[in-house]
Amino acid sequence: MPDAGPYVLGTVQLGLDYGIANATGHPGPGQAFAILDAARVAGVSTLDTAHAYGNSESVIGAWLASRRPAMEVITKTPPLSGGDGDAARRALTESLEHLGVRRLAGLLMHRATDWKAPGMSAFIDDVLAHTARAAGVSVYAADEIPEDARIGLLQIPANIFTQSIATAPAVTRLVAGGCRIHVRSVLVQGLLLMPPERIPPRLVETVPAVARLQAMAREAGCTTTALAIACVNSLLPTAELVLGADDPGQPCELAAACTSRVPPAAVEAALALGRSLPERLFDPRFWPEAR
Repeated sequence: MPDAGPYVLGTVQLGLDYGIANATGHPGPGQAFAILDAARVAGVSTLDTAHAYGNSESVIGAWLASRRPAMEVITKTPPLSGGDGDAARRALTESLEHLGVRRLAGLLMHRATDWKAPGMSAFIDDVLAHTARAAGVSVYAADEIPEDARIGLLQIPANIFTQSIATAPAVTRLVAGGCRIHVRSVLVQGLLLMPPERIPPRLVETVPAVARLQAMAREAGCTTTALAIACVNSLLPTAELVLGADDPGQPCELAAACTSRVPPAAVEAALALGRSLPERLFDPRFWPEAR
């Protein structure tokens, strides 16, 4: 498994107005370059992006051409919406052009059901032979994971309040087989870091838990970010965490949080808190729409 550095930089924020805690929208080109530069300084060596992340691939491509860094890129096909292997090939060609690269560290299907779309098996074989070191899927639940020995990369959501997928037998089998696991939603789009009084009314049910989690971090003498990262590392010790940044100061802060010492008792208490609540409260798919 290649060394991804302290974490994998998620780049959806570079191309879309993303995240419950995002109040400024996605950054302009100069700010985006500064974020990528800071990630490089922090030791990050892998970027996670997607065809569907607005202009994120193009921003990354321009930065790669300007800086020529030793940086790996993982991207995702767009949801095919009834399309097939030919549609995936066209999208991949566009992604490679936007990124300005010929080879990828990995290619994920953004929607797991697309793995079995017509013509996709031949497409995956071709990708593995010529374009990407690994292929796989991005899922929301363990029952979405296809049974296929070619899956060498899996992206899942996991955090203090979303633990079940991290311990699911399907994920355990893939880990044992050497599959590279990437974990997103570690901070739940920044919700876990928000001052409780700033959490939108539509998510009021999460406020007591977020407040308690932040108090736990203070009592443990660490940041909430460090506690959240330590909890996911406890659930999946070999996984790589996909963490996003929307300002140039955050990449180094995230790297520091990844190496912070967090008392084991605090990790155990935070995970117990997470297990005491329904996972759907912290699953963005079930959040009420903003009004």
